[in-house]
Amino acid sequence: MKVETLSEKDINAIGHAFGYYEYAQGEKGLVSAYSSKDAVVSYINGYVEMVLQAGMLYTTGPQQEAFMPISAVMKKWD
Repeated sequence: MKVETLSEKDINAIGHAFGYYEYAQGEKGLVSAYSSKDAVVSYINGYVEMVLQAGMLYTTGPQQEAFMPISAVMKKWD
């Protein structure tokens, strides 16, 4: 399902989920490439805003359990 709008609160929740995800011991996540967890949140928030504005943000269902960016090339099933 294509996402047309998201509140700032929802965008921040997505960013926070990435920035503050608790990885298992020994695993590295996105935060290992940034200076802090807050830097990851900021990056993801910007990315979500970009794909939303570009009309490329989709979700797995009406409850918006997960999100994915899909380009025109990838969305033959839309």
